[in-house]
Amino acid sequence: MFDLDKQTWTRLPDMPTPRGALAATVADGKIYVIGGAKIPANANIDALTGGSAVELLGTVEVFDTKTQTWATRRPMPTPRNHMDASHVDGKIYVIGGRVGSCFSGGWSTNIFMNEAYDIATDTWATRAPMPTPRSGTASGVIDGKISVLGGEGWLDDFGGVFRTHEIYDPKTNVWTRAARMSKPRHGFAAAVIGRKLYAVSGVNNAGGAGTLSVISDNEVYEP
Repeated sequence: MFDLDKQTWTRLPDMPTPRGALAATVADGKIYVIGGAKIPANANIDALTGGSAVELLGTVEVFDTKTQTWATRRPMPTPRNHMDASHVDGKIYVIGGRVGSCFSGGWSTNIFMNEAYDIATDTWATRAPMPTPRSGTASGVIDGKISVLGGEGWLDDFGGVFRTHEIYDPKTNVWTRAARMSKPRHGFAAAVIGRKLYAVSGVNNAGGAGTLSVISDNEVYEP
C-alpha cells in the first residue's frame, strides 16, 4: 500500500493465490482480483514461458482495505488472462483477454468474452461480447459506460497491435465504436479523472514479434 501523504510503502497480507496477468477493480472499498495465470502444481518448471504448461484461472479473491483481509468469491466462468475488469452499478465486467497461454506470439487466442459479476448475489452472467477480440487492453468508465482501448493479437504468423476503442453500455447491453487512439499499443495504463480518459505509455508492437518497442505517449479521450 502506498500512502500519498507520507510517500511511503507498507507491506500488506499477501494475495492467497499467486498469479500474473490478472485484472483488478475497486468496489465499495474492496479490491476484486480476478483471473490470471500461474505455474500448474504438477509442472516441473521454474517459470512460465511461451508454449510451456500453464494454468489459467477464473479465481476471484477480494481484499477488504478496512479489515486488511482476503476472501474468496465465486470464480469467473471463463478462465483467462490479460483482460480488463471494470465496476459499474454493483457489477464487475470482465472483458476480453486470452486463453491457451499467457503469452502471445502464436501460443494463445484472443477472446471477446464479456462476463458480469453481481457483487450482491455472488453470481456471473454472460453479456454482449466485445466486437474485436483483444488482450493486453486498458479500460476506464465514463458516465457508466466502459471504454476498452488498444490491445494486441495474433492471426497465424502475423502479430498486430490495436488502436481500437470500443465502448460498452451495461444498461443497454450494446457496444459502439469511438475515436481510436492515435498510436496502436498494448500493455499500457489507463485512468479516468472526471470525464477524461487518459492512456499512458505501452508497447507498440506485439509480444513475440521481435524486440518490444516501448513508447511514452500520453493521450486523453473526452466523450
